[in-house]
Amino acid sequence: MSCPALPSSTRPASAAGLGLLAAALVLTAPVTARANSCTAYPVHVLPDETTPDVPTNTRIWYAGQALDGVVDESGGIIDCDAPPRLVDADGLDVPTTARAFSFALVLVPAAPLTEGQSYTIEHGCLFDKVAYAGGIEAETTTFTVTAAVDDTAPEPPDIAVGATEATEFENGFVGYSMPVEGEFEGILLVDIGQTATLDPSALAGELSLASTDADFVIGHACVSTWPHAEPGDSTTLSFASFDLAGNFSGWTEPEPVTVTEDGCHCRAGASRTPTLGLGLLLLLGLRRRRR
Repeated sequence: MSCPALPSSTRPASAAGLGLLAAALVLTAPVTARANSCTAYPVHVLPDETTPDVPTNTRIWYAGQALDGVVDESGGIIDCDAPPRLVDADGLDVPTTARAFSFALVLVPAAPLTEGQSYTIEHGCLFDKVAYAGGIEAETTTFTVTAAVDDTAPEPPDIAVGATEATEFENGFVGYSMPVEGEFEGILLVDIGQTATLDPSALAGELSLASTDADFVIGHACVSTWPHAEPGDSTTLSFASFDLAGNFSGWTEPEPVTVTEDGCHCRAGASRTPTLGLGLLLLLGLRRRRR
């Protein structure tokens, strides 16, 4: 028996309409066997050499769950004598101030950078502290400033949350989670259960997750964003983002989600193929819109 999966599309669905989807369909819980050894969601850095539009007022963003316990509230790195720094093309230090909120470290340059110039981020001790989770693959990252000052807030994230999945670990524990897919600009911010205390202007506070991509789940599937998610539990999800310059999108409206365990239970290790029925595809299509 095959198990439904979150569909791939060139235009991901919006977070709105989860209630419609839940009312029309029974969310499924395929079971996949996993080992007990897991690492946190990796830390990535922006901008990098692949970033197409880097404004002169860009900030340096580190984001990922692997930062948990590595950075303190003031932006300092615990047990570190060589913190990250920004240098220009001549190797000279560019003064920055470090800021930190949950799962994110931000270096704010003291003055605008120069358009057309290249800069290097030296990760220092941070590289060794987060390399175990993947993400940052070298001790330095280079980028080029390609645009003028950016003072326009990004659009709120356009995120879809898929059906419940159950992950059975080798020790018998079963974790429940829902995959995430969507579009956003810059750094994605996640608030589970309306618990976020983020101060966007101060770059301080608490979040459920900060990430540079949507490769994570809501719940527990080796790595956790909602540790105690069990069948029947409900919460709300909101999303926001910072662009490279630190402009804040604002939060999306809280959307309710519920963990279920009805439906398909796949054999451990069985392959999962995206064999969604036409009704589900149509409903997901209805959810697609740009905020």
